[in-house]
Amino acid sequence: MMTRMIKRTIVLLMVALLVACAEPTDTTETQTDGELSVTLLDVRIGEETLFGELPEGEIWLLVDVAIENVGSVSRTINALLMFRLEDDENVYDLDIFADGAGALDGTLNAGARKEGTLTFAVQAAGEGYQLIFTPRVNQPGRLTFDLDSYMP
Repeated sequence: MMTRMIKRTIVLLMVALLVACAEPTDTTETQTDGELSVTLLDVRIGEETLFGELPEGEIWLLVDVAIENVGSVSRTINALLMFRLEDDENVYDLDIFADGAGALDGTLNAGARKEGTLTFAVQAAGEGYQLIFTPRVNQPGRLTFDLDSYMP
């Protein structure tokens, strides 16, 4: 009886040690231009019928992001103009008719944060996906997120 309890205790301690030493699973990435901070929260593939039928060979790519105003003045966010997706061969625009489209749009006061999902119809065989955020429309400067390491 005592031997069984000792074995269980040792096994539990070993499991606890393995969990404590495991690599963190946080895969978020944050970039900033000093005024706006963008965090890539998740990347996933949507269902074929999530927002309507797509042509054969295309899938929905859903990118969850958060935008935080780390500056000292309010900023206006327009996701359609500020975000785009590229792969090795194509440029993709944000789908403005997707569920939740516009969740990031509007005024973002200093210190405020918004979260939302960006939806893109992409080629199923595409590679080299990069999410590009332009903090100031029609001005230089951009934040680029390599999505390949986040792809499911």
